Amino acid sequence: MYWNAYLSSFVMLLRIATSTEDVFCADLSPHRISVEHWDQLFGILGTDYKTMETLLSWNMENTLRELTLASCLKVHPVSTSCRRQMRLAFQNALTTPGDGLFSPEVALLQTDSHFVTYSNRHNSSWSHTTQTLFALSCLSGCHVIRKYHSTQLFEKLCRNPCMTQKSCEIRSCIHFGAFEHQYRCTCAKGHSWDYELHTCLSSQLVEYRQATKLMQPKMWSPVGCSKGFCNSNGTMFCYLIGLHWHPFCVCRPGYTGPTCSELHDPCQHRIQHPDLPNARFSVAGNVACNVNYKGNRCLPKWSDRNLLQYVCSCESSDWSPNPELPYANCLRRRTLCDSTVCVYGRCVTAERGRTAYCICMPGFGGPACSQWFGVWTEWSPWDRCRPACGESRYAVRYRDCESMQPNVLRKLECRGAALEYAECVSHACIQSEGTFINSYFSIRQHAISQTLSTAAIGCTIMGVLWLTFFSSVLSRTILTFISAVASHSLTRRST
Repeated sequence: MYWNAYLSSFVMLLRIATSTEDVFCADLSPHRISVEHWDQLFGILGTDYKTMETLLSWNMENTLRELTLASCLKVHPVSTSCRRQMRLAFQNALTTPGDGLFSPEVALLQTDSHFVTYSNRHNSSWSHTTQTLFALSCLSGCHVIRKYHSTQLFEKLCRNPCMTQKSCEIRSCIHFGAFEHQYRCTCAKGHSWDYELHTCLSSQLVEYRQATKLMQPKMWSPVGCSKGFCNSNGTMFCYLIGLHWHPFCVCRPGYTGPTCSELHDPCQHRIQHPDLPNARFSVAGNVACNVNYKGNRCLPKWSDRNLLQYVCSCESSDWSPNPELPYANCLRRRTLCDSTVCVYGRCVTAERGRTAYCICMPGFGGPACSQWFGVWTEWSPWDRCRPACGESRYAVRYRDCESMQPNVLRKLECRGAALEYAECVSHACIQSEGTFINSYFSIRQHAISQTLSTAAIGCTIMGVLWLTFFSSVLSRTILTFISAVASHSLTRRST
C-alpha cells in the first residue's frame, strides 16, 4: 500500500517536472503567483494593462479563451511554432485598441521580440520587458486555461500551487486556480479544510469559525447592498456593517460621497487610491498647489490610466514646485538663490533672505565658486619668533597642497602661498650692540679667548711637571754613571 502511494506521488512529480511550462509561463515568470506580490509589482485595481483587474477582465478572458482553443496546445510536446503563435497573439491582445487596454507604455511590449522566441535564461536573450510579459501572460493565460479547459492542460502549461504548498502531500492536494492559495487538501475523517488557515481542522472548530464569521461585516457587489444603495458606476464594492447591517460603499477612483455618486474633485479632496503613484502621501490639490497665494491654480486632469489626478500651475512669484515632495505642488518658497549660480557649491541665504551667497566645494572659491584654488591642508602652528632678540623678528607657518601629493592621480596645482610670515614684536638683546650677529661674534670671541687661556695654563703646568720629572731622573742617572766611571778608574790604577 505504501509502495503504491509513493509510486503515485513519484509519477505525479515526474509528470509535473517534465511538463512544458514554456507557452504562457517560463523560468522568467514568478515562481509563485500571489495576490500580495502582484499588488506590490503591478497593482490590483485600475485600467492599466498590467493590473490584476485588467488581466482577469472579461475582455482579456474572452480574447484568450478563443486563443487557447488551438489544437496545437493539446499536442505533447508543444511545437516551437505553436508556442510563438500563442505569445504573439497575447502581445496583440495587450495592445488591441478600443478595449480599454491600450497604453503608451505598451509600445515597449510591442517591440520586444525576445518574448516570442524565448526558451530559457541561459540560451536566450531577454530583458526586463520580457520578464514583465511572462508574468502577465502566465497570470491571464493560466486563469483562462483553468476556467475553461481541462485539468491536464492546466498542469501541462501552468504553475501548480500544489507543488509549492506545505500543508499536505501532493497526492492529497487539489488545485482550483493559478494563485498559490488556490488549493485544498483532502482531510482525514472528522476534519475539514479551512481555506483561510490552509490547514485541516476538526469539524467542530470549522463550524465554530463559520458561526463567528456571521458576526463580521459582509461584502457584496454594489447592487447587492441594500437594493442598490451604492451607485453602481462609482462603487467598487460595499460592506454591510453594524447591528442593522448598514451599507458602507467603497468608491472607485473618480467618485466620492456616501453612495459613491459624486464625481471626485482632486483639487477639493485628497486622492486615496493604491493605483496612483505616491497616493498614500498625497494631499488635496488646493493645499498642494497653494492656491491661497495669488496666481497659483489647481487643475483636474485624467491620467493615461483613466484615473483622476491634478496638476499645479505655480504662477506666484513667491512659490515654486518642491521636487523633494512626491506629488505635484507649489510649496517651495522662492529665494534669491533661484537667480544665484554656484558652479561648484550651493547657495544659501541670510537669515532674512535679503542676501544670497555661495558655499563652495573644497578647492573652489570666488563669488560663484567657479575659480580653482586647490585643496590645501590646514595651516601649521606658528613657529617661534626668530631671531631671539632684535628689532626685526618674524614667525613662520606653512601648509601643503593636497592635490599635488604623490598618491593623487589627477594633479592640480594650488593657488596661493604655501608659506606665511608674521612680524613679531621687537625684543632687546642683553649686549649693547643690540643685534644678533654682534652678540654671536662677541660670545664666540670670548669663548675662544677663554679656551686659549685655559690651554696656556695647562701647557705651563705640564711643562713644569715634566721638567721636574726629567730633572730628578736625569740627575740621578748621571750621578750613578759618574760614580761607576770613577770607581772603574781607581781599580785600573791600583793594578
